[in-house]
Amino acid sequence: MDRGPRDPNVRGGVGVRLEKRGSEIMVVGVIPNSPCQRAGVQVGDVIMRVDGRMTTSADILGGSAGVRGITGRAGTAVTIVWRRGLVERTTRLVRVDWAVLFPDG
Repeated sequence: MDRGPRDPNVRGGVGVRLEKRGSEIMVVGVIPNSPCQRAGVQVGDVIMRVDGRMTTSADILGGSAGVRGITGRAGTAVTIVWRRGLVERTTRLVRVDWAVLFPDG
């Protein structure tokens, strides 16, 4: 079976762990060599929007692993707006296969 990025069964992410803190979605972990780390996302940054959707939406938090919309088919892109202090940044990231992000399981 082809497990390349075009395979719709291959799920992926951008290498970030998130938690809801009050009304914000905060970065609590960044996986080394992940798309988020390469983009400069750091622990303590706040995710403001995912593909144009505000992260304050009631349904946006998708479990402890992250924000619904950040995870998806490996090889597809997602745009996040994130804030560090008072500075907002917009970054387009390409989701990576979970097996690449977590090679040991």
